[in-house]
Amino acid sequence: MVPEFRVDKNGDTPVYLQIAERLTELIEAGVLGNGERLPPEREMAQGLAVARGTVQKAYEELVRRRVALPVRGRGTFVDAGGVPSDGGRLERAGSLIDSLLTELEELRFSPWEIRDLIHLKISERQEKKEGLTIAAVDCNPEALDMFHRQIAAIARLQVKKVLLAELANPVAAERRLRDFKLILCTATHFEELLALAPSLKKRIVRVVASPSRETILDLAGLGGAGPIGILCRSAQFMELVRRKLPDYGVSPGDAEGLLLSSGEDLEAFLRGKRALIVPPGYSFDPDGETRACLRRFSEKGGRLVSFDYRLERGSLLHLEEKIAELLGGEAVG
Repeated sequence: MVPEFRVDKNGDTPVYLQIAERLTELIEAGVLGNGERLPPEREMAQGLAVARGTVQKAYEELVRRRVALPVRGRGTFVDAGGVPSDGGRLERAGSLIDSLLTELEELRFSPWEIRDLIHLKISERQEKKEGLTIAAVDCNPEALDMFHRQIAAIARLQVKKVLLAELANPVAAERRLRDFKLILCTATHFEELLALAPSLKKRIVRVVASPSRETILDLAGLGGAGPIGILCRSAQFMELVRRKLPDYGVSPGDAEGLLLSSGEDLEAFLRGKRALIVPPGYSFDPDGETRACLRRFSEKGGRLVSFDYRLERGSLLHLEEKIAELLGGEAVG
């Protein structure tokens, strides 16, 4: 579907840059999600009544800005991980530090006193962090493993993984989540979680997740004849993978799934498969026999594709802001 916007063919700004700017705005606003395929050049050109070459140049500009990713034979995909934050985080940090140092120097603090003050404040904030625990809620354990890894890396926080199935009713949900200062969930489950724990609304942080850049490239390269497999712990994660396959030219009918709990023979399942999609880092913690089987599959030419589902940059920045509020003593919820 072509996004609805117009270009000024008589304006001072080249048309291809107008298209690139509008698409960048839609990506930054989350209207075009990470991993989403941009309309084909011909379709976009027809919708905007411009030459196909103009759209091609606009897409090349998006790639140059690192907000889009070209995949040979598949098209151009949104790569929202490359969208820079306003003003650039490093530049803003440098400016803030310079301003702080100037003010402290004007108060006649020596460099050594400034260093000790900063170290003291960092220690105080670290103590607060150690007492701050976040709950991550989702319907499948694979996604929780991925979110746990990303969130914990933000500020070495404690993250408790909670399956949505554990929150069977409002009473159970309130009891399970009431001690957490922040409760993280994806947009897919936000309304459901809100209905289960309405009194905790101000603590619930809605985030957006999508396949990583590496996963996009790997999935786009799976097109072709021959069956592929999906190996995971939960039926929910398997369904998530199946829903995404058509976006990258892979028919869900070519993908056969296997749950580790099924007890089926993995060696027999892999026979004849050209690729196997697994959660990142084998988050299902396979035993030695399973790992050996996967290694043999790879050695025989089979492709192992890690389906890494990540929080988008905008969501991480929003989460960091919420964490900063807590560490600064502001109550949430």
